[in-house]
Amino acid sequence: MENFTYNYVEGNMGSASYSRAIFESMESWNLLQKNAAPNALNDSMARFDAPKCDEDTRVGVLGEIMGWIQDRTSPQRLLCLTGAAGAGKSAIQQTIAERCSGKKILASAFFFSTADATRNTVAPVIPTIAYQLSTINPLLRYCIVAAIDDDPLVFSKSLKAQINTLIARPLLQYKEKSKASVDDLPYVILIDGLDECADEGHQAGLLAAIKERFLDHDLPFRLFIASRPEWAMRTALDLNGCLHQKAYHIQLSNKYDASADIRRFLQRRLRDIGDRSGNPEAHPSLWPTKEDVEALLRAASGQFIYAATVIRFVSEGRSSPVNRLNTILKWTTGDTHRFNPFAALDLLYSRILSRAKDAYEAADPNRPNFLLLLNAYRINVDRNEDHILQDLDILLCSEPNSHAQLIYDLHSLITIEPYNNPRASASQNLLQMNMHHQSFLDFLIDKSRSKHLFVPPSRVLKFAALRCLENINGHSIDEIRWVDHVAASRDPSYVESRRLHHSLTILPGLLLDPELTLDDFPADQVIQFASCSGLEKVNKWLKIVTSAQISSPEPWINFVPHVLKTLQARTHSFLDSVPRLTYGGLSLISLRARSTD
Repeated sequence: MENFTYNYVEGNMGSASYSRAIFESMESWNLLQKNAAPNALNDSMARFDAPKCDEDTRVGVLGEIMGWIQDRTSPQRLLCLTGAAGAGKSAIQQTIAERCSGKKILASAFFFSTADATRNTVAPVIPTIAYQLSTINPLLRYCIVAAIDDDPLVFSKSLKAQINTLIARPLLQYKEKSKASVDDLPYVILIDGLDECADEGHQAGLLAAIKERFLDHDLPFRLFIASRPEWAMRTALDLNGCLHQKAYHIQLSNKYDASADIRRFLQRRLRDIGDRSGNPEAHPSLWPTKEDVEALLRAASGQFIYAATVIRFVSEGRSSPVNRLNTILKWTTGDTHRFNPFAALDLLYSRILSRAKDAYEAADPNRPNFLLLLNAYRINVDRNEDHILQDLDILLCSEPNSHAQLIYDLHSLITIEPYNNPRASASQNLLQMNMHHQSFLDFLIDKSRSKHLFVPPSRVLKFAALRCLENINGHSIDEIRWVDHVAASRDPSYVESRRLHHSLTILPGLLLDPELTLDDFPADQVIQFASCSGLEKVNKWLKIVTSAQISSPEPWINFVPHVLKTLQARTHSFLDSVPRLTYGGLSLISLRARSTD
């Protein structure tokens, strides 16, 4: 402490005053340490095995980030990196932290973590930055501690007030006392995992404080923040957000395809594991095979966390790495292996999904079941790659733009993209949903992995089928017509026809799915569907789409005998139902005969 107190204590230097100054400074220094989060530091013991980029991976994005950091003439002094869950943002941040530390330009780093109560709120962020700044230079430390002497309650004040008291004013005092330029101090501040901060409002508040105090007041720092693209970050970067045009934005999943990096990572790490194991079957000349690596790459869907999970699992334990890799390659839904290779990945998905579910239900308890609805969108997207999201909103929720509330907190796992067809007009603003992580889809449909977040497939199939049946029943046979849904106008009748086309396309597959149990089969609704000329509507629609050669009648031809068989097993009114279904069935069979002529 004497390094930074005895030269800068002002006023009476008698022994009593001097002792009091040292005592007060020690007390303030201890107060600063108490309010900081040591676990959040880039070199913390709590993060001893922190992920970082493997050699020769992420070369492009790391080069872009370091170029931005070292170009101090660039007007944008904040860089925001966004990317899907598991895309490798924290590994990039850790690598950048180590590179900046090696160049003596790292001022501070703060790594949020949902699982660590000492670093999952905004409270310790500014004190931790101030603590790290105080270790850079004795005079700067004196100025920061002196500021706490003057205002010991600063840690209970707003983020903006903390930045003023603990960073901005001490820097000004340092400049005045030292006659040196603050530009000569380390200048890089890193914040990782903003989305892991417990409160979205506090996330937004931190971004606003950074904008107002760091950027608007021209403090000499370049800040690099990484986050999943959840609400706080998205709205801040949006057109009317506080960081719009203030931040340099890198969208990791859009700009950088990680496939080549993940392939190199898997090949290198697996060969190293095999070489160290001494197992002849795992010799690098034999293992892993190209097919093994490509299968893992497909499953990773661009997620470094998936690849890292594979390596961690294969390298653990005393069993053969070849056998452990085969465990992953053969892992299928419903398997009950002693080990779960994806435990770490499942924990990540569970946290994201649980938080989104809680927020969705808290906003309006009368909304449809979150997990059921999410899976209903999933099954519609899976079964019709040519889907249009606006149609699914009305079909499943009867409200436009309902997907926005559903995936409000799931943008790290689900993306909304423009409808990918060159003939579609941009003015239509047609959208599609992309659940781009195969491992997330696997998680949703595997009860052993998703646990309390699992929704039985039969329940999802029934819900989606009922919505399709209701949609078809709600329209007359005269409304069954073909429209080019890509070129369709905004005319409501065209939109209705487009939605009917989707319902008629996927309905037989939903009702024929072996996962739809006998108990969940909507027998009454299918009978009502037949009573309302449902199969005659199907027959008309099939004539249209088969003549245009854009759809096969086969699913519907298989549908009738399947329904008759199911009704026979399910309902006593089977005989009463036969005439209504047989009429349509005969019509469909005749259509098949014509289509094979």
